[in-house]
Parts: sequence; structure tokens; C-alpha cells
Amino acid sequence: MVGKDPVAYLQDAFNRRHIPVRVAALVNDTVGTLLAHAYNNPDTVMGVILGTGCNGAYIEKIDKIEKWKSQTPAKEMVINMEFGAFDKERAILPLTMFDNKMDRKSVNPGKQLFEKMIAGMYLGEITRNVLLNLIDRRLLFQGNVTADLNQMWTFETAYMSTIEADNSPTLHATRKILESTLNFPSTSLNDRQVVKTVVELVGKRAARLSAVALAGILEHTGAWKQKSAIGIDGSLFEYYPSFDSDIMDGLEEILGAEVRQNVRIGLAQDGSGVGAALCALLAAKHNTV
Repeated sequence: MVGKDPVAYLQDAFNRRHIPVRVAALVNDTVGTLLAHAYNNPDTVMGVILGTGCNGAYIEKIDKIEKWKSQTPAKEMVINMEFGAFDKERAILPLTMFDNKMDRKSVNPGKQLFEKMIAGMYLGEITRNVLLNLIDRRLLFQGNVTADLNQMWTFETAYMSTIEADNSPTLHATRKILESTLNFPSTSLNDRQVVKTVVELVGKRAARLSAVALAGILEHTGAWKQKSAIGIDGSLFEYYPSFDSDIMDGLEEILGAEVRQNVRIGLAQDGSGVGAALCALLAAKHNTV
């Protein structure tokens, strides 16, 4: 498929089956998010997905794309990065034994390692692995575990959001998850505080690693030195407490205080769908000219 037009192949498949659909455009969700955010924010330089998975797309100058060999009057192109696949060689990312354990048991071991450290599909499982390690060392729940927590993928990232937002004196919401959902007979306040700390660490690491991906593009393009916007779609960014502020803290630590003044990150809700519609509209108008 390299060098081929996937839209033409998709249209041909519809035609062969006599399905009355005309394909105007085929759009990656990150590209759609970029377009949707740019519709209201012309300074948008990047579209990002931070949800069940993670990825990003940005605007690049044609003369900087070494792999591009064709001729085009365009001076810029949107690049879909697929940055969730970064470091398949396992040479750079600070992988822990908890990441490695989760990766080995995943449906795609050794792949999408960066995504597995960031995305909502995996954060709960990483947290579960940390909790089990503390239990095995008798540092949590007096060394006791439930059948529910012993099962893979039972500690959902949604639980992390609830626990992270739980600032009650007794951590009541955390207790409800541990005792009513994961079926611990009882938990001490100290147990709940430890669980909350683990959740906060895993969540903050995910946000700051997300900031690394964004900072790389901002540095590459120089966009952080001027007024720029980044549109982000996905449940993790939308619902996880302090994820946006943790990203900005990470960007500032990497690029300096100026980035906070120049770069705005914002929610592009349903950006992939809205952006795809915008792209289809533009493609349809272009084809009628």
C-alpha cells in the first residue's frame, strides 16, 4: 500500500459490492482532531488523542519531509506520527518491572510501548501490578488480596480517576472501590492513602510522558516560541483529574516558562468525528472546483 491511495481502494471495495457510498476522505483520528480544533483556533499546530490509546499529528513543512518524493504545490502536510509505537527497541523509555509485566500479558507484547505507559487502556493494569507488589511485600492490606484484584484488567482506569479526585478525610470514594467493587473485607485509612499515592504516581507519569511527546514536536517545529494551540481529544484528557495541568507542568519543565505563555492545550471534544466531517467537506468542495 506504500505510495497508493487508500481512498481509491476503499471506494473500489464499496463499488464492487454495489454499496451507494462515495468516499470523500479517509482521516486518522488525530488528523481529525487537529482540523476540528483549528476550525475555532487557527493557531493550532497539533492534534492529539489521549484516551484508550494515544497518538498525535502535526503540521510539517514539505521540504522537511525526507520520505516525500512526489511533487505537490502544497508547502505543508499533516503528519500522523503514531507516537504510541515509539521506542520498540526498548532503549529509551524508563520501563519498570510493572510495565514489563503488563506488556508480556497484553495482546501485543513488545509493541506500542510508549502508548502502554500513557493510555487509559493500560494505566489501571499498571496500577494493579504495583498494588500486588506491595501486597506481596506485606506493605498493603496486611498482605491480603482478593480474587477480584488478582484478575488482570480488573483495576480500571476509571477507578483511578475517582481515587485521584477523592480528597475526603477518610477517602470514602476510595474505600467504596476497594471494599464494594474489589471486595476487600475492610481497609484502613493508611491502606487507602497508599492506594491513592500509587494512583497519583501512575497518573502523573502518564501525563508527563504525554508532555514529552508534545514537547518534542513543539521543539522540532519551534511552535512553542510563538502563540500556538494543541487540540486534544480522548477520555483520559477529558476526565482524568489534573491531567491537563500535569501536562503543562511537564512542558514547562522541558521547554521553560515561555511555553506556558505561548502554548494553549484544549479539549477538542469529538474532534476526530468533527474533523473528519470538515475534511470530507473540504475534499468535496475541492473536487467540484
